[in-house]
Formats: sequence, structure tokens, C-alpha cells
Amino acid sequence: MCSEPLAEKWEGSTQGASPPDPEERYRDERVRLPAEEGARLVFLRGVIDEGTSRGWKMVSVAKQQGADVLLVTWDTQGPILG
Repeated sequence: MCSEPLAEKWEGSTQGASPPDPEERYRDERVRLPAEEGARLVFLRGVIDEGTSRGWKMVSVAKQQGADVLLVTWDTQGPILG
């Protein structure tokens, strides 16, 4: 797993994000979903589009219990299939 601090997305902005270390294959990203239910899917789609535009493959998504925060894990070196 990535040993660097997690990148955090808060209401559409990124805090604490740094370019991935070329030696690190996996990157974790904490994503706080907007409070407005209707905006959540649009925002999440943007997060996914941003990762895939960098050539990253999404490995997993987990919801933090009791919060509107997701932990998204990306494979920064794997090929994107299909």
C-alpha cells in the first residue's frame, strides 16, 4: 500500500494530494461525498474519470462506517482492460 499520506477530496477539491511515487503501485484516496444526495453520483463519476484519465485502474472502494467518506484504492501501474 501507499506509504504517503492519503489524498483527500473534500466537496470536489483535493487536499494533501501529491503526485504518486513511481515506485508505489497502489494509491489510496479518501473521498468525502457531498451532502446533497443528487450530487454524490456526479461527484463520484468525476473521481473515477480523473483516476482513469491518469491510466489508473480502480482496485477497490470501501465506505468508512458512520461517515460519508469512501476509500478508493487505485492500481497506478496496471493496464486498463475493456
